[in-house]
Amino acid sequence: MMPIVDELIAEQLSFEKEQIHLITTLYGVLMPRKTSKHHLELAKCFELMKSSTLIMDDFLDKSPIRNGIPSLLSRFGEEQTVLIAELLKSSASIAAIQALEKLPEIDSKTRIKCMLVFEDTYRTVCLGQLEDIRVTKDVDKWSFTEKGYYGMIQKTTASFIQLPLIIGSIINGFNKPTYNLLNNYGLNIGMAYQIKDDVVDLISDTVSMGKLVGGDIKEKKVRLPIIHALRFGSAKQVDKIKIVYSKKDVTENDIKDVISVLNEIGSIQYSKRKAKYYCLKAINSVKQLKIDRLKQPLKDIAALLIPE
Repeated sequence: MMPIVDELIAEQLSFEKEQIHLITTLYGVLMPRKTSKHHLELAKCFELMKSSTLIMDDFLDKSPIRNGIPSLLSRFGEEQTVLIAELLKSSASIAAIQALEKLPEIDSKTRIKCMLVFEDTYRTVCLGQLEDIRVTKDVDKWSFTEKGYYGMIQKTTASFIQLPLIIGSIINGFNKPTYNLLNNYGLNIGMAYQIKDDVVDLISDTVSMGKLVGGDIKEKKVRLPIIHALRFGSAKQVDKIKIVYSKKDVTENDIKDVISVLNEIGSIQYSKRKAKYYCLKAINSVKQLKIDRLKQPLKDIAALLIPE
């Protein structure tokens, strides 16, 4: 493979300003006694596929920053960024097949099942990104509902977070009730993760967040705080938001004005409560698990995602 691609793979797997590598952590919780390096290689494939979609997301959003440094779009331009994202995804798929082949505890049928889940996750995320683009560009974006928003983030963020739990369940041979509980847990913390991210986009700062504050507003995305504000704000407050979203170029002052309106209406606090709601749903799924060793670490992870 080209040296630049090898360097980018190493960069994507070793540098990330997240509080935790959530996908790898979840897979590790399910595999505490399986210390084979091949399990770590498989977890890295999950992370690499996620990185490829984030790089594509930066391309679609024209984002200059990712994790506090210039995005690949800023460094390589549009054409190369698209191809790099595709190269990373194909590299992730090839490496996942190789890692699964080296796991002695599973048969070929299980390997195929895991790869089908792996590839279907990528397909689902792409469908969610396509939906996001259509909503952002739709002239009737103001009719986008809270239910529609939940359906969209279920396809994107939640699908990725369910991935290590589903594949881990398949490899471990967990029964159907355990599989379903872990799948539901992943869905709910995935929903909480994205809603919290939407909130952090509005209340954090560029240094700690690693990307531009109010980036969703600048990109005119309709996220949960905006959906709530459009529904419960006064006519004057709603007009302020729509005026900013109708501008060709959104300024820092425009972003501040929209955030101020969201605070006035209580939309940011509402979104925090929704993130907490999904975390508690996830914890409830964990309580029903029959495998005691999984309960506490999964509860702890969900608790970390509850907004302050």
